[in-house]
Amino acid sequence: MKSNQRKILHAISGGVDSITGAFLLKKRNFDVQAVYFIIPQGAQPFQENFFLSQVRARIFTIKKICKRLNIKLDIIDIRKEFNQKIIKHSLEKIKLGQTPNPCVICNKEMKFKKLLEIADKKNINLVSTGHYADKTSLKDLMALEKFKNINLKKVFSKKEMEDFYFIKKGFDSKKDQSYFLSMLNFKHIKSIVFPLAAYKKNQIYEIAYKNNLIEKDLKESKGLCFIKKSFKEFVSANVSPQPGKIVDLNSRKVLGIVDDLSNYTIGQRKNIQVGQSGPYFVIKKDYQKSILYVSNIADEKRLFKDKLLLKVDNFNKLLKIIIDEKMFQLLSVKTRYAQHNEEIKSLELVCSNLLKINLKDKIRAITPGQIGAIYLDRKIVLAAGEIQDI
Repeated sequence: MKSNQRKILHAISGGVDSITGAFLLKKRNFDVQAVYFIIPQGAQPFQENFFLSQVRARIFTIKKICKRLNIKLDIIDIRKEFNQKIIKHSLEKIKLGQTPNPCVICNKEMKFKKLLEIADKKNINLVSTGHYADKTSLKDLMALEKFKNINLKKVFSKKEMEDFYFIKKGFDSKKDQSYFLSMLNFKHIKSIVFPLAAYKKNQIYEIAYKNNLIEKDLKESKGLCFIKKSFKEFVSANVSPQPGKIVDLNSRKVLGIVDDLSNYTIGQRKNIQVGQSGPYFVIKKDYQKSILYVSNIADEKRLFKDKLLLKVDNFNKLLKIIIDEKMFQLLSVKTRYAQHNEEIKSLELVCSNLLKINLKDKIRAITPGQIGAIYLDRKIVLAAGEIQDI
């Protein structure tokens, strides 16, 4: 074994998951080095605001923990790249009337690419994060009974057999974050270690408290990491408002006006103020005509669909085989994080990376711009991409 095979570069954010992840890696006898990424903060991320008190406090905490665990720490400013690749992308989607998922795009375009890039410069083979997720190899998938009648060795090269890994759900089904990792490059997954894969959230807290890794009153971060207040404030600070009419989808009556269509997403019921008998739900947005279509029928049929169009970012041979062999019973899809897997009735490859997915049941509020993740056996991510307008 080469000396650098037990070295690992760990992304640490200062939260309980990444801190305890570093501790668990040390327990597994890894030679851990850590990196903290400085990202934009606040409603106007393009401003120079690194010296916000909460950022200074977070770095102070991380330095203290790393010193105690004897972990070398690098602090790297990625605000400029983050602005260009993540925030700019999100704002462009919002301007198109879509609802982006910055976390998925960040994991694909920033977090893991930067980790692997830094690790390579340090001659480190492995990287890790505090995600609740796991991975499985192509070799392991090939051994499954369901593929016994397909000679996958003829389809995949020896190198692909060794290098291809897939994200799969972690042990904690309630905290599973495989959806957020669904667009990662399969070749990169091989180099990723998930120290929390076999743990539940309450176990991580127990380990953290028992070993004095965190303060008792440490608050768990929620929402988007680069937005410290509200998403509405972030949009208002960075996107010119597009006012519009609120129209009842059934009666076609104008019920009121909105200051900005960007503040609404499909299925939303909050902040729709029309002074009529409600509640009202957003059914669709028409940016061309500046209209927000709503309905006060809770089970509005037009809010439920059994079809979606997915622009797949990481289409691969295994998914192609499943489509060709019509093994659709193996597949399911998630169109948002807080959602159960929905069974797929059939899949059609419209072009090289565009999939038309027919679902067994209709689901609520399929939203363009969000991420659709396709799963094998409801637990292994096969591919993912942005949901398109149908």
